[in-house]
Amino acid sequence: MADGSPQEHRKGQSCPPQKGFVMSRSENAIAAVIGLLSIPVMLLNFGGAIIGGIWLTILGNWGLLVLGLSSIFISSFGISFALMPGLLLFSAPGVFAMEKGRYVIGLLAALLGNLWTDAVMTVWCVGCFVVALGYYSDGSVWPYLLWAYGMATGPWTYMAAREGQDAVGSTLAAFGACMGVIGIMGVILFASHPSIIDITIAFCIPISVVLILQVGMAIALVKSKDTFLSPA
Repeated sequence: MADGSPQEHRKGQSCPPQKGFVMSRSENAIAAVIGLLSIPVMLLNFGGAIIGGIWLTILGNWGLLVLGLSSIFISSFGISFALMPGLLLFSAPGVFAMEKGRYVIGLLAALLGNLWTDAVMTVWCVGCFVVALGYYSDGSVWPYLLWAYGMATGPWTYMAAREGQDAVGSTLAAFGACMGVIGIMGVILFASHPSIIDITIAFCIPISVVLILQVGMAIALVKSKDTFLSPA
């Protein structure tokens, strides 16, 4: 029997939606897709560069080996320096705007910051393959592709791991870099005489998908706030 208490839900009255439900559901869907696609990424991350390095050692291609090993020590610093303008000009102001309740401005600034990161990522990853394939003359191209994969993705996976599992944006960016590099490898293996434009397009398609996911997650997060687009 109804006791008239305000906590009681009357018949036909739906429960209020829980905050964060839409966001958690989208995150679960994204996590499921990433989990499926991450299988080849994990295999390449685990053994790609090692196999490629051993193979190049057998071939005696010391120049590319030294270049790749050197990049381990300088790439993270160089890439961090290249990312700094995007952080100062877009990402940091975007966070400040979001904290002040200016969500549209914050989203636009975050988008520009992500575009800057993607531009740096594209130049680095495509450049690694262009340089690595410059050492290739004949025989199997696989050791060069595997070594280039390690050179291209190593800095991004390292920076994502350094920021921790809570840095969803960095993890997605590193995953996009890995998928983009796999796209480059596919074009090189199956296309006839691919150009730099071809491999750049192959790389940009996966990271564009990741960018859309990042923007969608940011919009869902902002919509979960009561003051979204509300008058000041």
